[in-house]
Amino acid sequence: MSQPELRLPPAESQPRQGEADPGRMLQILWRGKWILLVVPLLAFGGAKLWLAAQTNVYMAVAQVQVDARSPSVLKSGAGEAIEKPRTVLKQQQGLFKSTTLLKRVAEAPALAGLETFASEYLGGKTVVGALYENLQTSIDIESNRLFVTFASPYRDETVVVVDEALRAYIEFHKEKKKEQASGLAEIVRREWDSTKGELEETSAAIAALQSQHTLIAGNDRTPLQTKLDNANTAWNGAHQEAQRLQAVFEDMQRASQDPRVFRERGLYLRAKSPIGALEERLGSLTQEREEKERELERLRRTVGTENAHLAAVRAEIESIRTREEAIVLQYAEDTLRNSEVDHQRALDHEANLAADVDALLAQVTAQNQVMDRIKDLQLERDHLRERIQGFAERIGQLELENQTGALNLDVIEYARASLRPVYPELEKTMIYALGAGGILAFGLVLLLGIADRRVRAVEDVPGLLGTSVLGVLPALRTSERSKVARQVEEDPHSLMAEAIRSVRTATIFALPGGRGMVQVTSASSGEGKSVCASNLAFALAKAGKKTLLIDADMRRPAQHQVYSVQNSLGLAGLLTSSAPLRKAIIAEVAVGLDLLPAGEAHGKAAELCEGRVLSELVQTLRESYECIVVDSPPVLESSEARVLATLSDAVVFVLRLDRSRAPSLVRAAGILRSVGARILGALPNGAAMQRGARDFSGGISYGAGPLPGTHAPRASTESEVETAKEKARGTDFLGLGEQQEESA
Repeated sequence: MSQPELRLPPAESQPRQGEADPGRMLQILWRGKWILLVVPLLAFGGAKLWLAAQTNVYMAVAQVQVDARSPSVLKSGAGEAIEKPRTVLKQQQGLFKSTTLLKRVAEAPALAGLETFASEYLGGKTVVGALYENLQTSIDIESNRLFVTFASPYRDETVVVVDEALRAYIEFHKEKKKEQASGLAEIVRREWDSTKGELEETSAAIAALQSQHTLIAGNDRTPLQTKLDNANTAWNGAHQEAQRLQAVFEDMQRASQDPRVFRERGLYLRAKSPIGALEERLGSLTQEREEKERELERLRRTVGTENAHLAAVRAEIESIRTREEAIVLQYAEDTLRNSEVDHQRALDHEANLAADVDALLAQVTAQNQVMDRIKDLQLERDHLRERIQGFAERIGQLELENQTGALNLDVIEYARASLRPVYPELEKTMIYALGAGGILAFGLVLLLGIADRRVRAVEDVPGLLGTSVLGVLPALRTSERSKVARQVEEDPHSLMAEAIRSVRTATIFALPGGRGMVQVTSASSGEGKSVCASNLAFALAKAGKKTLLIDADMRRPAQHQVYSVQNSLGLAGLLTSSAPLRKAIIAEVAVGLDLLPAGEAHGKAAELCEGRVLSELVQTLRESYECIVVDSPPVLESSEARVLATLSDAVVFVLRLDRSRAPSLVRAAGILRSVGARILGALPNGAAMQRGARDFSGGISYGAGPLPGTHAPRASTESEVETAKEKARGTDFLGLGEQQEESA
């Protein structure tokens, strides 16, 4: 009667679908603790470095009250009201940006010698340009006030610049009526119209040249130049290839002068690039020579060394060797002829490309003359555009000066400099840097944690696979597979051995009558299934069961390496031939344990497992062994695992913590259940903490110790039998009722 599959009820702490798991969130944040610490520190350090590299800038502010005192004479008639306050203030803002006012400020004697306008600080700009950038204005519509500000690294000089700007602004309004802005604006307009006509003619000439010579506007490189570059590149490549082939040809010529070297070259060429026809002839000659040599040896033993027929056989052997040497030399002679032909072809190709380059170079030279003419016209066009732009700005300034009219200006507050720098802002910069660094670090850790689908905790396994955890194997310091795969045999008191014995107990009571076949598999390769299969098989043999370990992973066999035996006939040989079992099975690789290696499947592992021969072989082995442990290929990487699962009485599902991916585990478990496999339980390995492995080891480590003078298993007590039965029924799958286990 088959036993029910062991299952672990879902933990109460598992979050429902769609709910956040605070514990998992804390684990993600803990794993990314260094990111949460380092990224904000880097942001803080970067902000400090940035602040240290900046120059402190101070600002001075002055306030001016702007009021209209009379109607504008430039409107439709006298007595018409002046513009609205917003428009008036906007016009005054524009006046502070006008070149006329800025030149007056720049030429003020008070600004001479200021470090703000030193040549090294201006960086190639003029004083007017620096004023245009740093002298700013803002307006307050409610109070009709104009605020004038200036920023500079030199605090005291900001006050001087703002005061001079106010002085020039007030003097400008006093001289406003003396200018004849209207007549001057009309002259500028006429010049503007004339320059626009010249610009149109120049643009038309550029377009005509570009259309005539098929040139792309705005592109410095023409298709012809690109073609020339490609031709030069091809020419250089052909020249290098010709030199290489010449070197090969000359080398073969020199080698042909020396028969010994020429023969060695033929041997090298034969090993590097064998020719099928020559190799077939050479192989037949070699076979014929070897037959003659065996005949010669046979004649020596039968008729002696003085027989006349021996000389004839020797002559035939020497003739065959001469023909073999001729074939080897033919490799070198063929290469010599081919290198000469290749060299001549390369020279012809190089000459043709050189002629193409010369022709293209002549065409590019003629085209460059046209492009030079186009560049001259483009420079002239840019100059005309700058003139038009200057005329437009001048007209705007004249109209602005004409529209400002006569205003009542009152300085409410003269320039006053700030006590602290307005740039950079220390506190705000540091807060922004720390905040951005923290947000970036948290987002990065959260994103990496959510994207990580690997199984991290043993507690997640039952929910993913829908089965119990038979035991947890700790991560071992050694990486040698042979030592890890025989850990139960070499260190029977380790946590790994305890966990394997817990799996053994569950396996024995889960199999019908304590007999049957157990498949040990995993979702993907590299998760430790071969190690677990080897240790489980030894543990079953140690318990007195006649056990056979089958290496069914014929794609990547491993058990023959674990037990240092030959992978000769094996499972693949039994499936492809009628060889007897005794020749394939290696007896007593360990105490009480036999091994059936994988053998050589020659790429046909799937086909071998799908036949009827495998099921018949398993049935035969069941009659000879009490327990059969199958080291199966991974479920997701082969089809053999499904076939083996249908033939097995139970399946032990192996996974590796911090490596196995949850979607792969779920998919593999679904595949096994789809073929009717009985998953006995999961066996995680690679636990980083000893406590996690000890909690799932079956409680065997409590009070365990080696019993001196004996290696035989001791008899089970009634309490141990009852505990084992409870484990088989699934009520004590962690083995907490078992206090001791057999010694080494």
